Amino acid sequence: MVNPKTDQELVLNYIVSQAERFDFSALWTRNIKARIDVLDSLRDVTEFQASFKPSDQEWSISEVVSDLLNGSTRVAAIVISLAFGKSGAPSEVDPSYKPATSPITQLKMELWRDGNQLF
Repeated sequence: MVNPKTDQELVLNYIVSQAERFDFSALWTRNIKARIDVLDSLRDVTEFQASFKPSDQEWSISEVVSDLLNGSTRVAAIVISLAFGKSGAPSEVDPSYKPATSPITQLKMELWRDGNQLF
């Protein structure tokens, strides 16, 4: 059985450890490179491909991208809280599953915009 609090604390501890391990410039570079890699991999993905789910228990590409965007917003808020000496809220690190509601073309644009707004 998974202990959600422990998993959330692990994610928060990972974020803190990355901030201690790398300076801002290195973290920014790693973040942008990861976004470029994701966007490159999505370049030719059609809406049909993005919405396909191999099974009910697996996520579609759109759901993964939507979760990435939601996670980015949550992690940015935690980083800001930590920068101001407040503790991050582990309960907000990894909330439960939410289905994707936007088409892949919009999700790609949001991913690009979100990456530009983070830093």
